Amino acid sequence: MATKEKPSDIGSEVRLEAIEVRGYRSCRGTTFTPNVGLSALIGINGAGKTNVLQGIRLLARRGRPTGRPSDEELGATAEVVGSFRVRGETIGLKLTLSLHEGARAGGGADFVPITEAWNLGSLTGSKRWIQMPPIRLLRGGSAKFVDLGDRRVYYESTSGISYATTSADVDVSVLQNKAVLAALLAIEDFRSGISYYSASQFTDPSRCPSGFEVDEQGRLVDSYNPYNNTPHLRFLHDLYTLRKGDAAAYEAYQRFVSRAELGLISRFTWKVVELSTSTAVVSGSGKEVKKIKKKKSLIVPKVQIGTSHLTFNQLSEGTFKTLALAFYITTSASKFLMVEEPEVCVHHGLLTRIVATIKAHARRKQIVISTHSDLLVDELEPEQLFVVEMLSTGTAVKKLESWLDKRDRSALHAYLAESGTLGEYWRSGGLAS
Repeated sequence: MATKEKPSDIGSEVRLEAIEVRGYRSCRGTTFTPNVGLSALIGINGAGKTNVLQGIRLLARRGRPTGRPSDEELGATAEVVGSFRVRGETIGLKLTLSLHEGARAGGGADFVPITEAWNLGSLTGSKRWIQMPPIRLLRGGSAKFVDLGDRRVYYESTSGISYATTSADVDVSVLQNKAVLAALLAIEDFRSGISYYSASQFTDPSRCPSGFEVDEQGRLVDSYNPYNNTPHLRFLHDLYTLRKGDAAAYEAYQRFVSRAELGLISRFTWKVVELSTSTAVVSGSGKEVKKIKKKKSLIVPKVQIGTSHLTFNQLSEGTFKTLALAFYITTSASKFLMVEEPEVCVHHGLLTRIVATIKAHARRKQIVISTHSDLLVDELEPEQLFVVEMLSTGTAVKKLESWLDKRDRSALHAYLAESGTLGEYWRSGGLAS
C-alpha cells in the first residue's frame, strides 16, 4: 500500500497515551492509561504498583546487552505495547522481551528486548505491525541517524532522507516517508528520556564514586554498558552534563536545593583535572603504526554545606536521595518521570514543597508516582489518582472515578465538598476495596 506523505516537522512533542504489559511479573495483561500530566498510583502492598512502573520502564530498553545471549540464557518472554501521541498522530510500539539470566553485571536476571514492531497506521494508512531491528537514536552535527544494526538509515534536515542498503525485512518505502522517520526519531528521543526514581536506588551513598572520567564529548569513560552503571554515578554524570549544557537550568536546580529554598546545601563545586592518553593504531598492511592522543578529564564534584566541602559519598542518605529526587523532577534529564514513593526520603517538612514541585513540572512532562502517604494524597485531585489492585487475573489499574461505584463517588464528592481532603478520606477507609 502506498504511504501517505505528511509534514515531517513532528518535533519532539510526544506523550505516552497507554501501555499494556503482558507476562511481566504480576502484570499478566495490565493496561494503564496515564494522564497527560500527573498520575498517582495508590494501593496496598503487593498489589503491583512497582511492577506497573517497571513495566513502563521496559519501553526505554533498546538493543541487547553486551554479548549476544545464547538460547540457553533466554527464558520466559514478556510483551509491552506502548501507544504514543506525536503531534496529533498515534504510533504503536510492541516490544517482545526475554528473561536473560546473568545480563546484569555480577549476575542476576533481566528482561532484554528481542524484537521491536511498529504500528504506523496513522501515517501510512496500513495498520499492520512492521518489525524492525531495535532503533537507536544518534546525533551528529545537523544530521539525525537511525541505526538499524548493520544497516544505517539517516535523515538530514537539509537534504531529505538518504539510506544505505537494507535487508528485505525492512520496508524501504516506509523509511522514505519523512513523517514516519520524524515520528520514530521523536519517539526514540522520548524513550531515551524515560526516567525512574526510587529511593532504594540511592541507598548507601558510600557506593557513589568520589570522581569520574569523561572523554572529550563529556561521555563517561569505560562506563558505556548500562549494566555496569550505578544510579549514583548516573546522577553525578547527569548533573555534570546539565552544568556543561544548560547553565540556566543548572543554576535553577542549584538554587532550588540550596539554603534559599529546600535548605539542603550551600552550593556545588567542581574540580576538573585534564588527562591525556595515547592509543596505537596499526594500518591495514601492518607496516604503519600511528599514535593517537585522546583527551579525557577527571571530574571531582563536591557539595558545600556551610563551611564544609563534602564529596557526594560523604552525604547523609536522606540528603543524597532528596538531591537526586529534586534533580530528576526539575530538570529536562527526564521526559517521562516515574517516582516510587517520594515520601520515603523526604522530611515531612519538605514533602508539601516537593509535591508542589512535582505538580508544577507535570505541566510540561508526564509524571507517574506511587505512594502510601495520605499527606501526599492530600495535595492531589481525584482525577489524578489510580487504584492498583491484585485480581485473580493479575495486577489491574483503574482511575479512581472508574474504580468507585456510583454510591462511593457520591460519598467522596460530598466529603470533599464539606472541606474534607482526599488523604483524610483514604485514611478513614473511604477508598478501601
